[in-house]
Amino acid sequence: MNAEVTRTFIDEDFNILQQKMHCSECTESSTIDLTNEYSLDQPSLISFKNVLCPHLHFTSPNCDLRFSVWRGMLELLHLFSDQKTETRNLWEAGLLQGFMELNTVYSMLRTLPGSGLVMRLSLVAGACVCITVKCSNDEFLDLEPLDVKKLQSKNLNDYLKDIILSEKVDFVLDSDKQWVHVAEVLKRCQKVSGDHQDPAQEIKTREILSNALHPGPIEKQHSITFTPMRVAVVTCKTNTTDNNNEPDDEFATDNAAANTNSQQDPNNQQTLNNGENNFEAELRQLMHKYGKTPKDVVNIFSQSLHEQQQPLEHLEAREFFGI
Repeated sequence: MNAEVTRTFIDEDFNILQQKMHCSECTESSTIDLTNEYSLDQPSLISFKNVLCPHLHFTSPNCDLRFSVWRGMLELLHLFSDQKTETRNLWEAGLLQGFMELNTVYSMLRTLPGSGLVMRLSLVAGACVCITVKCSNDEFLDLEPLDVKKLQSKNLNDYLKDIILSEKVDFVLDSDKQWVHVAEVLKRCQKVSGDHQDPAQEIKTREILSNALHPGPIEKQHSITFTPMRVAVVTCKTNTTDNNNEPDDEFATDNAAANTNSQQDPNNQQTLNNGENNFEAELRQLMHKYGKTPKDVVNIFSQSLHEQQQPLEHLEAREFFGI
C-alpha cells in the first residue's frame, strides 16, 4: 500500500489477518487446511482469488455486509489519501495505531492507573478507525467505527480532541507503544493539522450590525457579537456501567456476593454513600437524556405514589364496610 507515508506497517500489524485469507469458497479443501492455515509444515499460498473473495463480513441489526481483503485495503488507502480525514497526519504523528487485537487493547489500557485512549485502524466494518477509551471509573468504551464518510464531514483530529475533552482522557497510546500525556498529544495534533493559525489570534467571536435587533426606524442599527459554535463529539453511554465487550470474568459471581455483603454491613457507611452518589449521578443522566427537570421528576413520583395509594384506600374502605 502506498499512501505517501514515511511510517510503514510492521509485521505485528498484520497478525489480525491470520487465518483470514482463505475460506471454503475460494480454496479447494485438498490444497490447504483451513483450521491450520499458518502451519510450519505446509506454508499457505495466497492467490488473487483469495484476496478478492468477500469472506470478511460484519453484521448488525440493520446491515449484513460481506467484503474482501482487497476492498478493505482499497478503503484503507482512501482513508489515507483523502486529506479531509486527517488520517495520514495522525498516522505520521504516531497517534494512530495499525491493526490491533481487541484483547491486546484492553490489556494495555488496564496497565494505566487513570484514563487512556487507543486509536487504531480496523477492518471490523470495512476500513475504519476504531477508538477504545478507558474512563476514570475503569469502564471501557468501544466507540462506533469512523469510516471515510464520517471522517470527511468531521476529521479525525477533531474527533480525537473532542473525545479527550469529553471523557477527560489522561494518556494516548503512540506508535512506540508508549503512553503520551494529552498535553503532548494536543501539541502533536496542532503541529500536524492543516490549520497553522495561532490559537491566540484565532477569531472567537463575530460582530454584526442589524436594524432588526430593537424596535425603531430602519435607519437605526445596533451591533451584536456572536460566539461561534461547532459540533462536538459526546459519547452516548448506556445507563449501566457494565462493559459487554469485556472478556468473561470468572470472579463475577464472587464480586457480586462481596458487593451484597458490603452493602449489608452497617459499619460500611462509605459504600452506602457511594451508592447514593451513583444513584444521584444516574438520575441526573436520565433527566438530561429525556429532557426532564427536577419538578417533572417530583410530579412523576407524586403521580406514581398517588396511583399506588388509590387501591389501598379502596381496600381499606371495603374492609371498613365489610364488603
